[in-house]
Amino acid sequence: MYKSQTLREIIRTIENDIALELNLQALPIIGEERAIAFAVGAAKRDIHDHITWLAQQIVPSAESDEQTIIDAANYEGVPRKQATKATGIARINAPASVASQFIDVTFQHQNGQRFTVLDSQALTENTVQLSIKAESAGSAGNLADEALEISLISPINGSAPTAIITKISGGADTESISELLGRLYFRKQNPPMGGAEHDYVAWATEVGEVTRAWAYSGYHGGATVGLTFVCDNLSNIIPTDTKMNEVDSYIFQHIDPSTGNLVGRPGGIEVITFKLSLKVVQLEIKLTPDTETTRINCLTQLKVLERLYSKPNSTILLSQIRTAIGNASGVEDYICSLSDNITSSEKELITFGEPVWLTA
Repeated sequence: MYKSQTLREIIRTIENDIALELNLQALPIIGEERAIAFAVGAAKRDIHDHITWLAQQIVPSAESDEQTIIDAANYEGVPRKQATKATGIARINAPASVASQFIDVTFQHQNGQRFTVLDSQALTENTVQLSIKAESAGSAGNLADEALEISLISPINGSAPTAIITKISGGADTESISELLGRLYFRKQNPPMGGAEHDYVAWATEVGEVTRAWAYSGYHGGATVGLTFVCDNLSNIIPTDTKMNEVDSYIFQHIDPSTGNLVGRPGGIEVITFKLSLKVVQLEIKLTPDTETTRINCLTQLKVLERLYSKPNSTILLSQIRTAIGNASGVEDYICSLSDNITSSEKELITFGEPVWLTA
């Protein structure tokens, strides 16, 4: 990796060069020679900064510009996953005769999210079912752990003013650069092979919201592949049935982003997708100093550890957990009740819940 000199080092080198040319042991403390050295050194430092920037763009890394990573990923057939809009079903008390009036009507949630009705149909004489879609793309449209009541912007005669969402999902934020870089690395290290284990992992993580996946050949005997995955950026990382079906359909057949050709699981292979159960670990931790900031930093470090090492049938070492807590910004000392490694079974995934913060 290219490493440039600091401005002070550059100026000192130029001063020594000038002194050498003038047959001096050192330049005068005050004089135009030092001014010249500073001016030339500053310009040279700008050149070094540009060379450093160029070096960081040659091989995409966390130090590269976002656009460099995006362009490299596109070239390798790993396009950035764009934000998607949440869709779902809602029901409202209204006469069947006004069902058609709901199409293209807008509802609003108390958090400001708006939803447009795509289709509507009468379920009973006084109940209408609405197919809705969020106006804004992003995970905020999923309304996780929130009241599922939405209100009409403009009233409709005979209709109740509010509808109740019975199902809402599919909203996803634009893929983060770090996640895109991770998929790019995976693609470079595991080139497509038309049905190897890593192909199923790559295909699954190409689907919106999916962040981590694991595949197992011969899962239930010959010609079978087991596949499981999670959606780390959602409040519940275990995928919904809708997301499971979406991944199944994508793996069966989809257009390859790099070639435009139809690809998918080879003929005769049965893919068995399954959900994991979460093994929630609630640590007892006493931090020094114990502040809201150090608590947040500690939990953030544990979540980073989880993303790196938590997978089915795995072990997170006690030393790794201690290192994560100790490296949290602002933490000077800590006490943790954990005394052994944490393991998971083949259908379990370790996740760190909010610790019990000890104060005495």
